[in-house]
Amino acid sequence: MFHRASVFIALGAVSLAARAPLEVGTPLPALLDLRDARAGDLVPRDGRDPAQVEACRRAWLLRVRPLAGAEARAMIWPCRGVPG
Repeated sequence: MFHRASVFIALGAVSLAARAPLEVGTPLPALLDLRDARAGDLVPRDGRDPAQVEACRRAWLLRVRPLAGAEARAMIWPCRGVPG
């Protein structure tokens, strides 16, 4: 497991290093905004309960399906407890 993760991270780092830091003329990525999401809707309390897992899977699908054809995606994570 650790070996697979380290290979994945290494390949990701190489692909990011090959890209220019600033790209002009490329469209903005599709936006997945999670600020209005409740953690209980997207993460099951008990991963052994198939009903909870299926409910979370469906909640994610509703959010992710519109972005399926996007070339690039960006995420906005909720920042609860952080002022500003």
